[in-house]
Amino acid sequence: MNDSRTVPGIGPGGWAGRQGLADAQEQHAREQAIVYRLHVGRRLYAEHLDAVSYIARYFDGATIIPATGLWRGTREYSFIVEIVATLAQLQAIMSLAGDLRVAFEQTTVLVTWQRCESLLLGEDTIRGIDHA
Repeated sequence: MNDSRTVPGIGPGGWAGRQGLADAQEQHAREQAIVYRLHVGRRLYAEHLDAVSYIARYFDGATIIPATGLWRGTREYSFIVEIVATLAQLQAIMSLAGDLRVAFEQTTVLVTWQRCESLLLGEDTIRGIDHA
């Protein structure tokens, strides 16, 4: 057996000469759905509605969830912005978090994320399905 043999993408030298494979893997990872959550404090109960204009600068859709937070032992009004996007949109998420931090006069905004499965169900996705 010749150890210098290379199977595309596998074996000695396979990765160095297979930039296309690495690029494809990176592209796939960047397109996977991620749910981002931005946890933002606020002074007034309904103030989270003001966040809509900031979110719309970066994303077509989001969910805003009113919440009660705890920061340094003190209860505070807060809200969570939940957005399903991709890793490629992380910079937009961070820009939005910065905008919300300044707009709501917060010391910090917590940003969390995790990979998720998602399906956007609409009229176009259910046409042609036999409902019998």
